[in-house]
Amino acid sequence: YWSMTIVLFFAVSLIYFGDTIYDSISVIADVIIYRYENSENLFSFLMSSRDNYVSDAFNDFFKSGIWPIKLIIGGGAFMSFRPDYYSGMIFDTLENEFFDIFFMYGLVGLVIYLGIIFYELYRIYKVSTILSFLFLLFALHSIFAGHILFDGIPIMAGLLIIMMSKNSKQAKLSFNI
Repeated sequence: YWSMTIVLFFAVSLIYFGDTIYDSISVIADVIIYRYENSENLFSFLMSSRDNYVSDAFNDFFKSGIWPIKLIIGGGAFMSFRPDYYSGMIFDTLENEFFDIFFMYGLVGLVIYLGIIFYELYRIYKVSTILSFLFLLFALHSIFAGHILFDGIPIMAGLLIIMMSKNSKQAKLSFNI
């Protein structure tokens, strides 16, 4: 009875608010299409044009006299890709976690970061294909666009997916799914 009431409510709402919903979705789609058409290439589109920041960061990175050491262990969270310390320099990120981790923690940090992602993806895939797909989207967003690891709210989505996968067997038994 309740399920039919909910379906009917959503159907009536969809019909009543259909134009508003369509207009909202159209605006979102138009923005995405506009950005795609005005990007230099697919990589630039996926990185939200942060590829220019990354390119400049690599130029600065190789100006450092100790770049081979920074390549392995990184330049730390403060120096990151900067060649030298500047008076009044502030913490700076590229807003792309893949390259931020590379510049801050080097190849060692990057291997650990990707290792954790692949480990969790494999572990979640063994439990649930749907949750593994959600985690893959989450990880790809972190790798290409950023704003996941260095922001407290989005990381909660990843942790929620991980916890859901760890407790999915118990939930399936409890709810007879």
